[in-house]
Amino acid sequence: MRKHLDQKWRNQLNRAEKNGLVLESRTDLDAYREFVALYEVMWTRKQFETSVNVEEFGRILEQLPEEQKMLTLLARKDGEAVAALVVSRLGEEGIYVLGATNDKARDLKAAYFLQWQAMLWLKEHGARSYDLGGIDPDGNPGGYHFKSGLGGVDLSHLHLHVKHGSFLSLCAAKIAAWRRRDASHKPAKPNG
Repeated sequence: MRKHLDQKWRNQLNRAEKNGLVLESRTDLDAYREFVALYEVMWTRKQFETSVNVEEFGRILEQLPEEQKMLTLLARKDGEAVAALVVSRLGEEGIYVLGATNDKARDLKAAYFLQWQAMLWLKEHGARSYDLGGIDPDGNPGGYHFKSGLGGVDLSHLHLHVKHGSFLSLCAAKIAAWRRRDASHKPAKPNG
């Protein structure tokens, strides 16, 4: 996987790995709350437009069974969470849900570190693809540059969340499709 990353992206990852970041990966609500705190700091700094309700994702996390819970990855430096990423796996598909950084994360290259750790976790848990969500080269050139360095494929067809109207509807549709696919692979019970 690493060799398919863009060379510049790989260079940033190499720098990140030398910065002494410590990874925490958890599915509990406390880890998600640490993400929310970082997200709020990031939003205050960047003031970007968003339709994301991070509190709603927290309520969803509380209700999901353990095997379907979103994973929160935290990058710590000297004990302080400097970046967080929330990822989900539904069957063979990994989904980037949310990410956040504070001011220190940029110099530490923490976003590169977490994205790589998320990809390793997803692969280890059976994901064969990783949906990073949309890209906007004009409206968000930094996000576009970051995502394009991962060496994936840009898809230009209508994505499920467009058909379903929101990201939460997309998640619900993917969960339903995953459950249908999972149920269709179970052996039939014998009669009698």
